[in-house]
Amino acid sequence: MSKTFAVFKKELRRFFSDKRMLMALILPGLLVFLIYYFLPDLYATSFASNLNKDYVANIAISDNYDKENENSSSLLEGAILSVFENLDYASPNIVEFSLEEESVTKDKLVKKELDLMIVFDDNFEHIIFNEISVSKPNIDIFYNSSSGESTYIYSLVFSISEQLYQSFTINYQIDPDVGEQNYAIMQVVAIILPMLTISMIFSSTLQVCPEAIAGEKERGTLSSILVTPIKRSEFALGKILALILVSLVSGTITGAGLLISLPRLYGSMGSFAMPPSSYILLFLVLLTLVIFFVNVAMCISTFAKSIKEATSYLGPLLIVFMVIAMLPGFLDVSNIGFAFVPVLNVSYVMSSIVYGTVDAMYLAFSLLSNIIFSLIFILIDVKLFKCESVVMRQ
Repeated sequence: MSKTFAVFKKELRRFFSDKRMLMALILPGLLVFLIYYFLPDLYATSFASNLNKDYVANIAISDNYDKENENSSSLLEGAILSVFENLDYASPNIVEFSLEEESVTKDKLVKKELDLMIVFDDNFEHIIFNEISVSKPNIDIFYNSSSGESTYIYSLVFSISEQLYQSFTINYQIDPDVGEQNYAIMQVVAIILPMLTISMIFSSTLQVCPEAIAGEKERGTLSSILVTPIKRSEFALGKILALILVSLVSGTITGAGLLISLPRLYGSMGSFAMPPSSYILLFLVLLTLVIFFVNVAMCISTFAKSIKEATSYLGPLLIVFMVIAMLPGFLDVSNIGFAFVPVLNVSYVMSSIVYGTVDAMYLAFSLLSNIIFSLIFILIDVKLFKCESVVMRQ
C-alpha cells in the first residue's frame, strides 16, 4: 500500500507542478461559467431568426395610459407598429382593454390567444411626458413563456419600452411570465445544459489521462518503472487514485462554474428557484460522472502506445458522449432502466434537478450505476496492466 501511495504522490506532484496541466484543470470550469453567464443574451437574440415573418402577433394594451387625452393612442403602440414594420414582420394586432377586463385578458394570454399583455399605471404616459413629480409610474408587460413567439415578442417590446420611456419602472415586484413551463428553459435544460457541461468535464479528462500512461509509454519510462519492485496492481491503483483526485478538482471547478452561473442563466428568464439541496445533488452527480470518465480514459490510455493514439480513441468518444447527453431533449428516458446507462442518466438527472422533478429512485440508481461502472473499469485497467503485450506496446 505504501508503494501505491508513493505513486499517488508522484503523480500529484507532476500534475500540480505542470502549468499546462493546471490550465487544463481550470479552463473547462471557466468556459462553463462564461458560456452559461452570457447564454441568456445570446439565446434571446436567437429568437429573432425563429419568428415567422408572416406571424401576426396579438398584443393587448390597457386603455388608461393617458386619461387626460382619451382620444389619443399610446405612443408605445405606435412604436411597436413601427419596429415590426422595420423588421419586416407582419403588422401586429393591437387591442385595448379596460382594467376591469384585466383578469379576462390575462386568461387569454395563458390560453395563448394573446402573445403579450401590457398594463399601464393610471395616466402613465401623461405623467412621464409632462414630467409630473410623483413616484415612478410602472408598466407591467406579461408574456407566456411556453410560447416561443410570446417570449420573443416580450423581449422585443421590453426593449422598445426601455428606449421609449424615461423615469419609470417595468414589472415592479411581479413575475411577468404567466406560462406553466418556460419555453427557453425547456430548450436550454433539455439539450444545451447537459451537453455542454458533460463535454467540458470529459474534455478536462481527455487532457489529463493520456499523459499519465500513454505518455509514460511514449517516453519509455513505463518499462523502467515496472522493473522496479512494485506490483503492477499497486502502480495502476496509484495512477488511478491520483487521476481521480486531479479530475475531481477539475470537476469541482467546472461544477462551481456551473452553479455560480445558474442563477444568472435561469433568473434572466424569469423562472429560477433551485433550493440548496438541488445544488448539492447536481454537484454530486457530476462528481460521479467525473470518476466514471477518468476510469474509461485510463483504460484507453493504458491500451494505447502513445498520447496521439490515446487521443485518437478518446476524441470520437467525446462526440458519442455529447450525442448521448442530448438524447433526453428528444426522447423520454424517465424509465428507471435508463438510470443504468452512463452519461444518459446524468444528463436526465441534471434536467430533472433544475426542473425540480427529481425521482429519488432514478437518482439513487444513477449514482450507484456510475460507481459500479467505475469499479468495473478500474478492474479492467488493473488487468490490462498485468498483460505484458498491452503494457509494453510500442
